[in-house]
Amino acid sequence: MWDAGLPSDSEGTSMNFSPLIRRSLIWLPCAAFVGLPAVSFAQDKNANALRDIVSLFDEAVAAGLPRTLGVPVASAGVARKVNLGDLVIETSLEVDVVFPGEAPGTMYAATWQGSPAVVTRSGEHLDISIPGKDGVVVTGFVTGSAEPHTYIGGETEHSSERADPVAQATTGAKVASSMVPSPRYPDDELTFYLFPHDDTRNTDPHDIHAGFVAWWLADLRRVLIGEPVHLLYSGSVRGVTDISYGTRNVLIDWSDAVHAYAQVEGLPYEKHSWRHKYFLITKALPYHGVAGVSWQGGIEGIGSIRGPYPTFAHEFGHMLGATHADADTGFNGWICETNMLDVHSLLRSNCYTYSPANQRTIREIYRNGSSPIPKEHSLSLLRDMPVD
Repeated sequence: MWDAGLPSDSEGTSMNFSPLIRRSLIWLPCAAFVGLPAVSFAQDKNANALRDIVSLFDEAVAAGLPRTLGVPVASAGVARKVNLGDLVIETSLEVDVVFPGEAPGTMYAATWQGSPAVVTRSGEHLDISIPGKDGVVVTGFVTGSAEPHTYIGGETEHSSERADPVAQATTGAKVASSMVPSPRYPDDELTFYLFPHDDTRNTDPHDIHAGFVAWWLADLRRVLIGEPVHLLYSGSVRGVTDISYGTRNVLIDWSDAVHAYAQVEGLPYEKHSWRHKYFLITKALPYHGVAGVSWQGGIEGIGSIRGPYPTFAHEFGHMLGATHADADTGFNGWICETNMLDVHSLLRSNCYTYSPANQRTIREIYRNGSSPIPKEHSLSLLRDMPVD
């Protein structure tokens, strides 16, 4: 559950720093002594005279990491003035992120103006995600521009509204086999297939990733050190990304659509498929009052971009075997909630990580597989992330 309420009893909880916060505490003092290499802009006061930021980033990475890059900072009300902030690109996260029609992108651990950050570089996009107490702030650039755009990647407050079921009926629809995400990865490697619903077409998948997914994926790399992880965003697929939703049967309907899709595309499903996960991203809530739902230890889940910014991490956690019972609170400068805590309080921030117990479970299930709760018995356990 994701309910607003008072903090629960914290007896016996683990007060751990977020890995992102912990990394910054270790890195920043070192940076002061080591003297990081830098790539500089010409200090022209006219923003139009600045070079393409995406190209500069690529040059910095090619020169070797770690690397410091002066990056324009969004500022209001100051015309013809360029303010630069330090982006310290620390290391590659060694994870593939694939968006429709693009070659695999890459992600990096970084600090941005002194704060821990995650950078996603893909196609014509460069997005800097900064997890903070009140949400994920994203600063993005596109090829050929030095102008930053900044936005909040997920909200902490949402109105309660019944999801409007999508009009298209899907019974008997055939899957368009040409839309399978590419490239294909080995069946035994952890792969997340993300399907933005057709009703999210006005929201760029890069923005969804930067706000809801990037920080989670960076933390998962720490949980599964050295293990291959891939994440693929799909384009529009008839019978899959256009399914109707808004009822309590939505997870069963999504599972049926995924099964048909996997059969057509020859993707792993059911037996020996715990390392392949299929996630539907919706604009409205999956059904009334619920921002996300998934099978515990299973391979299908759903999350709404109208939900709180930890929604996807919470549902991915269920799919990876993490539970509410093993959730915890921590401390990262403020009392914070780990990803699986089922009682949300506005008095607490987000830890941006799983509890130690849930991390152990995720590693164990990754190695040995899981036994999902039978679908006919699990729905009552998975009415997750309600929105009041």
